[in-house]
Amino acid sequence: MTKRRKMQRFDDGFRLRAKSYEDPIFNLDVSVRDPACAVRVYLGWVYQHGYGSSKVGDGQLIVDGQPLARISYNGKMWRPGPWHPAAEPTRVPTHEDWEASRDPAEWKKCLAGAR
Repeated sequence: MTKRRKMQRFDDGFRLRAKSYEDPIFNLDVSVRDPACAVRVYLGWVYQHGYGSSKVGDGQLIVDGQPLARISYNGKMWRPGPWHPAAEPTRVPTHEDWEASRDPAEWKKCLAGAR
């Protein structure tokens, strides 16, 4: 009797969007596995295209059509809405996030449905 490998399914409810101010063809609009993956994909997208902070908008993490968080150019995740001086990030990128963002094979694993 052979063992059957359980297939892992990912919720396509996490959507990551960001605008390229340089060329709208390169706007980001993808499904991601979870909020941590959203940071890696956003940083990877910025790195892949060589964007400076003035060439790209914040990443918007959306769940079921509602904003869950925004990701700033430095990879920090914030509550949705405008930034204010007393705001604290809800997630700060880790060393692993930065390493994964530099390797397209790694951050592309975070896309929903990827293996």
